[in-house]
Amino acid sequence: DYRGKPALVICPTSLVDNWVREAAQFTPNMKVLAMKGGDRHDNFDSIPEYNLVITSYALIRRDVEHYRKFVFSAIILDEAQNIKNRATQNATAVKLLNGGNHFVLTGTPMENSVADLWSIMDFLMPGYLGHYDEFKANYEIPLAVPGDTIYETAQIKLRRKLHPFLLRRKKIDVAKDLPPKMVKISWCSLSQDQRTVYDKIMNASRDEIRSIVQKDGFEKSRMVILSALL
Repeated sequence: DYRGKPALVICPTSLVDNWVREAAQFTPNMKVLAMKGGDRHDNFDSIPEYNLVITSYALIRRDVEHYRKFVFSAIILDEAQNIKNRATQNATAVKLLNGGNHFVLTGTPMENSVADLWSIMDFLMPGYLGHYDEFKANYEIPLAVPGDTIYETAQIKLRRKLHPFLLRRKKIDVAKDLPPKMVKISWCSLSQDQRTVYDKIMNASRDEIRSIVQKDGFEKSRMVILSALL
């Protein structure tokens, strides 16, 4: 039974105090406990006395065994892209917690691949998208090559599975006073000497990427590709 249990918010360290201020403004009757600093260990026993407990990703990794002793009415992850990599300590720690409702807030649900999305959904609804190997075969690999029929089929299928559980806000919904985005393109032509150097670096980078991808595969070559783009 999750009724009467405190809710747990996990967010970046820089946002802990902001959550405390927002709670004071919008839910002033709520008893809020910010778990931070070296003296936080003195407060673990009193967690059940609060309505809302707020901590950070940096600390949940260290304190997860303490939190596993409690049951929370809800667990909310702010900036949930912090668990996009399923193998990180952040992702492993939050998936060990016991809670009723799970929510995630993020402005960047997918930065690299749909594998990021799988990890977040694995916290929200474990098993809903299947085991990772199954998800990789059904979605990640087909969605890696845009344009073909397999890509479109996988995209539609994944969108249908996710749509009922997503609440999306756009800038116009929350900041109507801001003007529309303005896009200005400025062209800059290279000199002949600059073009020679650019082409030389580009060709060398292309050869390096091809060699490493053939040797190690695309997934293990991401940092090399990013360095070449930069």
